[in-house]
Amino acid sequence: MKALFIIILLIIPYSLAYAGDVKWDKKEKALYGAFIAGQIINYAQANYVLAHPDWYEINPVLDFVYNQGGELGLLAWKAGSSALVGLITDRVSHKWRKRILVGVNTVVWGLIGHDLYFGVGFRF
Repeated sequence: MKALFIIILLIIPYSLAYAGDVKWDKKEKALYGAFIAGQIINYAQANYVLAHPDWYEINPVLDFVYNQGGELGLLAWKAGSSALVGLITDRVSHKWRKRILVGVNTVVWGLIGHDLYFGVGFRF
């Protein structure tokens, strides 16, 4: 079941890149693909943190989602937030789309780097 959600997390966002009035250009698709990859890695890191009693999640939303729905709830949250970013960026102009995608990539990859610095591993 978890593998199905990961596949959905990868496929649905790319279909969003073709759903709008104007197709996304290659740079926008690459930025969105990098964001999705970052979301998957961040999911695995959050799952690692929440599964270890010595660690704690500083994001109260992820902590709440994990406590309510476990790994599947966390995965659904990540998939939903990824799709939401896709829907929002699909409805803005190319100029703003690139800026939004650079911004979300900066945040996601910054969080991944922060977690790696503190020794957080991955758990799928």
